[in-house]
Amino acid sequence: MKRLSFAIMLALCTMGVWAQEGIKVEFEGATPNIFDLAWSYLLNYDSNSEDSEATSGIRDAMERYLQNENQDKNVTLIVDKKAGFISYKHLHQGHAQLIEMCFWNESDKKHKLFAFSNWSYFNDHPELGQFDALAFYRYDNATKTMEYTLTPGFDVIFENGVSYSLPRVGKDIKVNKWNKGVKTQTTLKWNGHGFDK
Repeated sequence: MKRLSFAIMLALCTMGVWAQEGIKVEFEGATPNIFDLAWSYLLNYDSNSEDSEATSGIRDAMERYLQNENQDKNVTLIVDKKAGFISYKHLHQGHAQLIEMCFWNESDKKHKLFAFSNWSYFNDHPELGQFDALAFYRYDNATKTMEYTLTPGFDVIFENGVSYSLPRVGKDIKVNKWNKGVKTQTTLKWNGHGFDK
């Protein structure tokens, strides 16, 4: 029941994004990079909406990145365009927010799968937070838009002690589980259009 209620809450939180006719992705060149996809996704949130509370920190960090300004002392931002990966971490008194974004080129060569991951931690252990999420959007090369899509190939687990790591190296997602201080990790393998357990 707990997993179902969090899944419903996630769907309602993202409804404002995907209920529209897709997110227009602005970019220069032949194809968007991870920054283009991530920036378009973040700009789609209404700055006055409840959802923006979860993304305001990374939006500020990415604006600083664009302006070539230093980040706040508690913020770490990694923008790896070559790997198609962005990571944002905000640390405060043992509490951390970790946001990761990446994309995969789909095997049909017409789409990209973009992922947004947001997890809360306390003393380096996942502690389920209000805005924790793993959401996917499909980018269409022809329309230059991306739309919300169901999680491809697996169900996201929303409970204390569980988090997901998006790939900076390779293509697979790691599922991290802590039990009594011991961490185990399983792999969700990319298959060209989704993930195999």
